[in-house]
Amino acid sequence: MAKKQMSLFRARHTTAKKRYKRAIPRHAFPFEVPLNNGKIQKVKILAKVRHATKAVDLELTEPDVDKAMKMKGRGNMATCAMAQCADRLSEQFPHGYVGFIDWLLKTTFVASKLNAQGLPIECYKYEHRDNVAHLFDDKDGEKMLIAKIRENGGKLVIKLKPARFREGESTKGGNVPATGKRSDPKGFTRRTIRWAKGEGLAFDNLQNQ
Repeated sequence: MAKKQMSLFRARHTTAKKRYKRAIPRHAFPFEVPLNNGKIQKVKILAKVRHATKAVDLELTEPDVDKAMKMKGRGNMATCAMAQCADRLSEQFPHGYVGFIDWLLKTTFVASKLNAQGLPIECYKYEHRDNVAHLFDDKDGEKMLIAKIRENGGKLVIKLKPARFREGESTKGGNVPATGKRSDPKGFTRRTIRWAKGEGLAFDNLQNQ
């Protein structure tokens, strides 16, 4: 009887672990593809998200903005002012940088690997609180950026911090608890521990088997 209970216990534990797994998170990089009829087709390219482990400071300067304006880079993740800055300071990143940076309101995704077609397949996620994301896309955003840069002595220091973890994500996008540590001995979940104790099983003995 005890062996049957043990077998059922481990089966439930295995099932619980399978339910816990999540897909590796991905970020959709937006692209615009010109068609033969002159229209523009918007597509999204999914890239695996890795979590950054080190903070990065990027100094945005007026030449970065000027270069973006000459390239008509407003709203373009490969030629906007922040992309010019990241390209100039790419050695600051503790991982690869391949020319694409998707700058959102409070987060940014820095592409680190490309596929054979030159599209991003991996990126690193950062958080920022600099309140400048909207200026990379707004009609008059670039002029406002230049004004801010001049007010701050010729540069804006953009602070990128490692993104906070969500439950079930690891620094490599895996499927482990956010702390990176097991919450229970030998990986047993709290649910299976409660079930074992409810069935009268000696859990201390189970851990040692």
